Formats: sequence, C-alpha cells, structure tokens
Amino acid sequence: MTPPPSFPHAFGLAATADGRVAQIGFVGRLYDEVLGLLMEARTYFLQRERSDVVGMPSEARLLVSQETMRITCRLTHAMAWLLTHKAVAAGEYPAAWALADERRLGGQDVCEETFWHDDPNLPPKVRELLTRSLSVYGRISRLDNDIRTPPPRPGSGGLALVR
Repeated sequence: MTPPPSFPHAFGLAATADGRVAQIGFVGRLYDEVLGLLMEARTYFLQRERSDVVGMPSEARLLVSQETMRITCRLTHAMAWLLTHKAVAAGEYPAAWALADERRLGGQDVCEETFWHDDPNLPPKVRELLTRSLSVYGRISRLDNDIRTPPPRPGSGGLALVR
C-alpha cells in the first residue's frame, strides 16, 4: 500500500523552490485549452490550409507557411511547459526540477513576434490561430515569470519606494 500524497500534492498544489505554492488546477485548464488549440490547428493544417492558399502568389504562400510554423512553435513550447508542471503536480518530479532555467518557457524570439499577424494575405483562420496561440503563449509566459519571482518580504506590502 502506498502512503497518501504529502502536502501540497494531496490538494492539487505544487510547491515552488522557495516554498510558495502554485495552484495546479489552473495548469490543467490551460493544458486542456492548449491541447484543444493544437488539435484545431492540426485539423486546419491538414484539411483547409492547402485550399486557402490556392492561387496565392508564392510570397503569400511562404508567409502562410511561416506563420503556421509560428503557431506550431507557440503551441509546442506551451505544451512542453505545461507537461513539465503537470509532472510536478503529479509528484513525478520536485518543483525545483521544473524551475531549472532549461525548463523555462522557450522560443520567445519566434513566439512573441507579431509583425505579420494582421497581414491581409493571411487566411482568416490563420490570423485567428495566430491571435489565440499568442494569447495562450503570453499567459504561460507570465506564469513562467511569476513562479520565478520571489514573493514580497513580509511587511513590505509588495511595493518599493522610488526616489
């Protein structure tokens, strides 16, 4: 018989390296959202993308290809980060393992680029997937930064005076 999980795992929580606790239910909901978006993007890429680019000039087709790779990049980096934190929540790895620099959300140089998002040469579905993938990637990026930010010192109120 295995012993019951220890706090914080028993409550669906994971401790950060400095002992803070993060709610894992939120990670589970993000995982479901990213997985759904991955499946939606895959379906589009397999079933409609080709028909959407028929008759486009080669430069426009190249742009569509570039931006669909950006969507894929955002979603795969997001999924890798989420799977890492789900593994911690399941007790498979300690929180410190997930907080190592090599497990930070990657791909910022490609994933945060938005220059082409509104290009009229992009099919509407590609523009929609770009917007939604950027949104979820941005939320995970903020989470990644937040869990690495030390909590404010007691009594400081989290604010610093600037002179």
